[in-house]
Amino acid sequence: MSITCIENLSNEFFYEMFDYLDGYDIYKAFSNMNHRFQQLVNSSFILFKIKFDSIFDELYTDDFKQFLLFNQQQIYSIQLSISKENEHIFSYLPIHSQFNRLESLVLNELEPIILISLLPKLTCLSRLYSLTVDIWNSSDKLGHVYQLVLTLPKLKYFKCSAEDSDINVPIPFAMKNQYSTIEHLVINHSCTFNELSAILSYTPQICRLNFAHLNDSNSPIATILPIKLANLTYITFDIPYIIFDEFKMFITSLDCQLKILRFYTRSSDINYLEANQWEELILKYLPQLEKFYFQYVEEIEHDYHCATYLEDFNQFNSSFWIERKWEFVTEMDPCEVLHSIHPYKKRWHDNISSNKFFESLRLNLICPSREEYLELPETNIYNIFTTTHFHYLEIQKEKIDFSILINIIDSLSELDSLKIHSLSLSSTKSLSMEKIIRQFISNKNKITKICLENMIEIEEVYFLIKLCPHLNYLQINSLNTIDIELFVQNIINKIKNDYNHNLRVLCFCISTADDDLVQEFEEMAISQNFFLDYTIKYELNHIYITMKI
Repeated sequence: MSITCIENLSNEFFYEMFDYLDGYDIYKAFSNMNHRFQQLVNSSFILFKIKFDSIFDELYTDDFKQFLLFNQQQIYSIQLSISKENEHIFSYLPIHSQFNRLESLVLNELEPIILISLLPKLTCLSRLYSLTVDIWNSSDKLGHVYQLVLTLPKLKYFKCSAEDSDINVPIPFAMKNQYSTIEHLVINHSCTFNELSAILSYTPQICRLNFAHLNDSNSPIATILPIKLANLTYITFDIPYIIFDEFKMFITSLDCQLKILRFYTRSSDINYLEANQWEELILKYLPQLEKFYFQYVEEIEHDYHCATYLEDFNQFNSSFWIERKWEFVTEMDPCEVLHSIHPYKKRWHDNISSNKFFESLRLNLICPSREEYLELPETNIYNIFTTTHFHYLEIQKEKIDFSILINIIDSLSELDSLKIHSLSLSSTKSLSMEKIIRQFISNKNKITKICLENMIEIEEVYFLIKLCPHLNYLQINSLNTIDIELFVQNIINKIKNDYNHNLRVLCFCISTADDDLVQEFEEMAISQNFFLDYTIKYELNHIYITMKI
């Protein structure tokens, strides 16, 4: 066996490897080796990425100072975590024009007074495109910080984070020619919409804005003058406890060609759930919008009431939402209800469904995993079921009792598709299937598609087929521990003899699915004389049996 010496590896190999390593570690490891490696680390092809979390040892800082002195023109990025104990690091970091390849600077845990003293020195850096700062104790200094940052001549990306809850960003609106080159701005600290507008007045070239208002108390919005931001196409807002009218006032003040909007809020303002309000806002002020992601969280209190606005949910099925392929989803857990709007996501039945998109774009409901929140039909949770025309239901509760499932389905008169984790028939042991059907199953059931994640016993499948007389597609995602051929044979016999005659497609998730298994199914179908007309195919790990009875 041949042994390859490290010196026989190409320079290109080391260039690629060094790209994943800290620059100072590279320097320490290779600078004292032979001439070839000394030349390598000093090559203009090598750009160092430096990251320091702490510097205390004097010898360590002396070595670091020497490294900076001899490699100024090879440093591509610097990331420092600077506390009061090691703020002397700046005496070893003489910022000047010799750092002519420095493009990214990240400063964490920084006192604002230190940052304010450093920022003017950064103007000499001809390639500083990215600046990220995480500031401590910043409540009264952020305005000064922004005014200095906005003068940096080459900056394209700026991210500012601060944890203080009581922060002011006093900054005047930009005067003529007071413009920044920033194209992507990330604000992770408390800031009013008025202050944000003042900051944006300096950034006519901005393309992306991320704004996380971390303070849960919002100042009233004064009149905001329109701001022309011709390049702004992407906005992310994470703003709790803001009312819809305040959000609308700000977003309509932006003269931009917005294509992507992400907005997350926790609020009690039900105007967010009125489809017509969103439709009017988007058509009038955001006509270029292509992708819309919205999340609205409301807490479930003991006296939770939702009936006052539930009927408005049905407006999310209008042509406006269908044409844009945006769907409305309601997710419930024991503590809160999450309503969201987002581009349609492909579902488990979309591969085989003949439905066009506008027929499968539905209001969706994802139920909680804790059963006690589903047991009482008189609770306000069931108002959601009965008032809104949900078409898709997903229940994540493991082994949901069949009687609870029936109650939910009976409340959702427009339900078309159902996905459940697993089913429990334990309370049916003393009842025959026919008695269960007569006692519990309603003729209102319109379900045509079911996905069962985990099957424990075959009777669960029989129950679901009988429960849903209009079922035409059944998918089971866990079959790896049973005799697959016998299972399929039993299911098809039940369908033919005394169960559902509408069922046309069976889908099984089988990790060993291949052409041989398809051949076995085909031979079984012929020998058992299942159907005159059928097809069997597999895609990835799914077997599809399509039949005509």
